[in-house]
Amino acid sequence: MSKSKTLERLADVFAPVMKKEDTLRVFADLLTGPEREDLLLRLRIVEALLGGATQREVAKKLGVSIAKVTRGAEALRQSKGGFSLFFNSPKT
Repeated sequence: MSKSKTLERLADVFAPVMKKEDTLRVFADLLTGPEREDLLLRLRIVEALLGGATQREVAKKLGVSIAKVTRGAEALRQSKGGFSLFFNSPKT
């Protein structure tokens, strides 16, 4: 999934309570560029793990450290349902 599509899907999660355009503006104000990139990367890591890829495969595919992927895997294991909200939201 491309970075722009991932950000759009993240905005879709908020759409029931806020217009998508407003959500994108909130993200722009709330998060720095690197923070947005980190958030998008975490979502790409989790998406790949949910798709059945191993941690090593994800690290290689995304060009990140195994430690970063392991942190994403741990977040997925401890999820309170937020990843389900994100990945099951309507796709634009």
